[in-house]
Amino acid sequence: MSELQTTINGLAIAVGLLLAGAVVARARHLRDVATPLAKIAAVVGVVALAVSFGMPPLLAWVDRAFPNAESADLVVLTGGLALVSAGFGASFVVDVLRQRRWPKTHGEVISAAVEHSKVLQPGRAPSGATMTLYRPAVAYRYAVAGRSYEGHCIVRGVTVGSQSSDSAERFVRRHPVGSTIELRYDPRDPAQSTLELPWLGVVLPWLLALFFTALCASVSGYFRRP
Repeated sequence: MSELQTTINGLAIAVGLLLAGAVVARARHLRDVATPLAKIAAVVGVVALAVSFGMPPLLAWVDRAFPNAESADLVVLTGGLALVSAGFGASFVVDVLRQRRWPKTHGEVISAAVEHSKVLQPGRAPSGATMTLYRPAVAYRYAVAGRSYEGHCIVRGVTVGSQSSDSAERFVRRHPVGSTIELRYDPRDPAQSTLELPWLGVVLPWLLALFFTALCASVSGYFRRP
């Protein structure tokens, strides 16, 4: 077994266990397990574990199917990343379509501010270098069927944050305390609400899926076929 293959196996098992843990952490109620993101996480976890133990026959199949491949390990790795990215993209598509059907209502902004937090810079974690992320934080009150609810969600499933405070400040200025704001709520559970649809969560995974698909085709020798 090659060093890369061993690494892939280890990563697959780790990813599977982490995603399974994420599903358990999200499952504060049974309803949460049924959300698209939780379901895709469970599927990816199972697939990752299955691939980790079924790697030798999979690599043998890749060797037969792609004789011009630079490396069967790389074909499996990039193809797997493409499938995982597409899976997350599909989960966000389902989420957007579901939320688009949620009824709309209006609420009142009861608090609006710009929050900031320090996080480790990507690629520089060993050095301890940090950067500051700014995000808008808004709370709003709304009523459904005569019952009052309070919401805080801007975009479900997507963390809104930027190294510049400009966009967060613009959002807060557009929605000052006491202003009216439009929102969507889950008719099955009106306490669940959102201000915007997670379009960014749809676009980014599919872009990654396209990138890894092209990379997989390249390392598989597809473009070098006679």
